[in-house]
Amino acid sequence: MSAATGSTHIRHRTAFALLVVLLVGSFVLRFAAADNALWCDEVVSILHAARLRRAWDVFRLHQDNNHPLNTLALRLLAAGGAGSSQRIVSVIASCLTVLVAARIAWRHAQLLGGDRRRAGWAAVAGAVATGLCYPLVLFGTEARGYGMAMLFAATAVLAIIECEHASAPRADANGRAPRPHGPGWAPILCWNISACLALAAHLTAIFVLLAGGVWSALFAWKRLETPGRRLGFLTAWNLLPAVAALGIYVVFASRIAIAGGPQWSYATVLDELAGLATGLPYRRGLWIGVPILVACLAGGLAPHLRRDSNGRAAWPALASFFGVGIVLAPALVLVIQPPPYLHARYFLLPLSLLILLLPAALPQRKTPAPLRGVVALLAMVAVAGNARELADLIRHGRGEYLRCIEAIDADARSRKTPVVVGIHSQFRIGSVTNFYLKQMGSLDRV
Repeated sequence: MSAATGSTHIRHRTAFALLVVLLVGSFVLRFAAADNALWCDEVVSILHAARLRRAWDVFRLHQDNNHPLNTLALRLLAAGGAGSSQRIVSVIASCLTVLVAARIAWRHAQLLGGDRRRAGWAAVAGAVATGLCYPLVLFGTEARGYGMAMLFAATAVLAIIECEHASAPRADANGRAPRPHGPGWAPILCWNISACLALAAHLTAIFVLLAGGVWSALFAWKRLETPGRRLGFLTAWNLLPAVAALGIYVVFASRIAIAGGPQWSYATVLDELAGLATGLPYRRGLWIGVPILVACLAGGLAPHLRRDSNGRAAWPALASFFGVGIVLAPALVLVIQPPPYLHARYFLLPLSLLILLLPAALPQRKTPAPLRGVVALLAMVAVAGNARELADLIRHGRGEYLRCIEAIDADARSRKTPVVVGIHSQFRIGSVTNFYLKQMGSLDRV
């Protein structure tokens, strides 16, 4: 074995070992982030789920807190305890998302022309970006639907990447390009299952479904040669998700009630989410994170639009998927059906798609050194900022609800008369208070 071959093997083993460490660390991080008291939205979701008599009643519970798949998971779990027992499904889904993200980065980098070494380091970058992103950890480990929605959105992206691989032009030994055989049934089936489950986990997965529909049309036009094959692929790809989306809309989404909250504008919510994702010190109105995310999107899409020897974009369908899923689909849905209240978590799946896009498009050696330096600096800032937020999450949890109620209960024990807690007509705070008082056996004292 030559020295060069040995050095390559060492680099491969190093990347693999680092990837394993990152995956294990991401799993430990998520379990630690979930090991604290439930906050009010989680408690409300658990209480609603516990009242359901039959499994199919999840579609009759028209609450924004309770999307069908997550409600079904909560109903199957014990509706007690203040730790991570109700979060276990979300935590496992969030852990698996990191694993799928590494696989996506590896395959995606190969698709963009990277060799095995570059693909391995792209997988490492994918594990870092997904594993340490504070919004993904925060929302993905709650007893809500976001963890499952991110997992199934990631497997849907993986299905698209595999379809592109199967249909990519290849040259034979004589330099001729044989006709691509096209995608098989495995990625199509993976897409159908993932798209339906993602939408059942959280309605914001409609962004992924719309992007996947646009991708399928461009993919069929560019990669499939006969009208029959195009029609067959489009039907197999879109029919089941379209029927599922229509069914969920009729029985659930069209009647959903969205709970109250502050009246934030679109700009404010995007500014907050961008600040959290980039790890920069967030202060409302500074608008530091949004331009960075826009630049990241442009940099991530650029390799897909690079011209080949015939002057055509290399991967236009894949670029359209990420562009639609991250920008156009959320904008379209919010224009057609603006929610009465807006929260940063509504844009969590577009942020997830952006994070899945970036690792495969990392700068290469031929990239100018100043640009590589800027990318490295932003990456270090993002890792440091997200690590700081994650440390606070593990240390302080999602609020001091349980600690406050325990203090009130301790005070009630020292009195001869019950302590009265004023809730100020707030349903959520009243629900979380009664939830913990019942667990502590203190309903008669407080």
